Formats: sequence, structure tokens, C-alpha cells
Amino acid sequence: MGRLVNFCAGVNLHVLPGKYVDAILINVPDNANSDDAIKSTKRILKAAKTRFTMLDSGGFQLHMGERDSKKISFDKNRPVIRNKTEINLAPVHVMAAASILKPDIVVGQDFPIRTISDPDGQKLEFMRKLGFNVIWTIECSELRKKLCPDIRFFVPVQCYDLGQFDQFISMITGAEYDGFSMPIRNLSNSEIILFMVRFYQMGIRQVHLLGTSKLFAVAIAAYMARHLFEWVSFDAKTWSVSYTHLTLPT
Repeated sequence: MGRLVNFCAGVNLHVLPGKYVDAILINVPDNANSDDAIKSTKRILKAAKTRFTMLDSGGFQLHMGERDSKKISFDKNRPVIRNKTEINLAPVHVMAAASILKPDIVVGQDFPIRTISDPDGQKLEFMRKLGFNVIWTIECSELRKKLCPDIRFFVPVQCYDLGQFDQFISMITGAEYDGFSMPIRNLSNSEIILFMVRFYQMGIRQVHLLGTSKLFAVAIAAYMARHLFEWVSFDAKTWSVSYTHLTLPT
């Protein structure tokens, strides 16, 4: 029987879902965009006595930035930027943050695919983002070896179907990773199962379902953790509307 872990996302210095939080998901644009942000994040994790920490690259912030027509850049020679008009994020920012914050798992940088129902539109969107996602996966894998080799590295899966997934995997041959992080907003429950079975067939035993609290998705995660995988986790921000907040002392 594997481990099933529910990560709380969206925590900040002033609000936690409880006195102690077993697992917290943080991201680079919000939690590691400056020395002060890193200090605040360390304080959060220490105060919450967190057992498991996952550092997400910030793909969701890129996704929202694209939706909101922000200026988006990937310049490793500039600092992390996230404001009302601009986002700058590069793989080196992600892996350098991991080397400082030392999470249990770091998710590589990705450029999320949008929610599109038309098959032709999906193919165009996948291909538009594929080059970014392949290059960044390889770069994050190499940076992980240099900067934080002891931290588990999960590759984000930005695909609409298994055919696209196979194409992506064929292009990252040589990259070393421990598991996959799979956004599921574009997938049905049956498609989630198909992807996880494919992961299992590949020999992958660690998976994270990114950004969900849906009952059936959680049930799938629980079943897979019990019967097939060593590690299955998921994250959500629903605690922020469902729980009494705990404010950290200043």
C-alpha cells in the first residue's frame, strides 16, 4: 500500500488552514520570488511543522498570465517577476529555489495548455507549448543534478491525450525524473485513469494530481495509492473557503 498525501495550496504568512499542516504546496512566483519571500516561506513551513513540502514551478501563474495578456518572459538573467502586468520565470529560478527551500518534491517548469474542446485546437495548442515543455524538462533535469540531487523531481504532463504524451516522452529521453505531476482540468475521470495506467506501465510509481479536490479524482488517487503506486498526491485551495483560518503571530 502506497502513501496518499493531500497538499494544501495557497497558504501565506498570515493564514493557515490549521495550527499544524501536514503537507503544503508552494510555488516559485509566490513563495520564492525574492529573499524576503523565501524567508516568509521558511517561516510558514516551520510554524506549520510541515512534514511534506512540494515546490511547484508556477505553471498556473503562467497560465493565468497568458489568460490575462500579461507580458511573459523566460529570461534566466533577470530575477523572478510576477506583478499585475508581467511574469518572468526560467528553469534556473525553479531549481535554485528548490536548492534553498529543500522541498521533498520539486515540479519542473512547464507552459500549461489551455482548456480547449476542439480536437484541432487542442493539437495546435499542444504543439505551440511542446517545445517549451521539452526544453524546460531537460534543463530542469540537468539543473537538479547540479543544485539539488537529493530532491525528488516530478515532470509536469501538459497533454490532452496519450498520443501527445507518448510524443512528449519520446522527446525527453535522457532526462532523469522520479514521477509525474499531471494537471487534470482538461481530463475526464476515465482519461485520468488511462494516464495513470500508462505511467504504471512505464515503471513510474510516484504521481501528483495538480489542483483538484473533486471527489472522483480523489477516489482515483486513493485507489491508485492503495493498489499500484508508492506515492499519489493531490493539492487544492478549497480549504481557504471551507476551514477556519489560523493567523500566524507577527
